[in-house]
Amino acid sequence: MHWLDISSRKLHRPAVCELCLYKYRRRRVLKYREIKLPDCSDRDVRYYTLFVCALAMMILSALATIVCFQLEKSYSTHSNKTTSSPLPPSEITTPELPAPTELLHREDIENLLSTVTLIAAILFFFSFFMAMYAHVKSGISFCGYISLCWSSNLEWTIEEYKQSRDSQYLSKLEELRRKINEKQKKAPDEVEPLRSSVIVIE
Repeated sequence: MHWLDISSRKLHRPAVCELCLYKYRRRRVLKYREIKLPDCSDRDVRYYTLFVCALAMMILSALATIVCFQLEKSYSTHSNKTTSSPLPPSEITTPELPAPTELLHREDIENLLSTVTLIAAILFFFSFFMAMYAHVKSGISFCGYISLCWSSNLEWTIEEYKQSRDSQYLSKLEELRRKINEKQKKAPDEVEPLRSSVIVIE
C-alpha cells in the first residue's frame, strides 16, 4: 500500500496495475483487534475525565429539568380539572384526606419539583462552564483526540478483484463479442456463393 501511495503521487495518477492498468479499489478498515490509543499526557487525561463527567452531568440535569416540567404540568392540569368541574352534592364522597391536607400535599410536591428544576438548571450551567474550561485547557480537544484515535486505527486495504468492476475488461469483452457476432454473420454470406457455383458445375 505504501508503494502504491508513493507511485500514485509521483506519477500524478490513481493507483493502477502496471500490467493491465486496472484501477485498484481501496477502502479503510478499522483494526478492532489491535486498537491502539495515541500518546496522551496525564494532564490531558485529567481534563478529558473532567470533560466527560461534566458532559454526563449536563445530560442528567437536562433530563431532570424536562421530567420536572412535565410533572408540574400534569399536576397543574389535574388541579384545574378538579376545581373547574365540581360534582353535585349527591355524588360527593368523603375523601380519605381532608381538602386542606390534600392541597398542602400538592403544594409541597409542586414546591419540591420547582426546587429540583432550579437545582438542575444551576448544575447544568455549572457543568457547561466546567466542560468549556476542560476543553480550553487540554492540549488537544476531546473530539480531536477521538478523531485521532479513529484515524490511527484505520488501515488501507485493496478490495478483491471482480470482473464486474473492471470497466476496461468489460469493454474489451464487449468488443470481442461484437467481432465474433460479425464473423458469424459474414460466414453464411460467404457460403452461399460456393453452393451456387457447385450447382453450376454439376
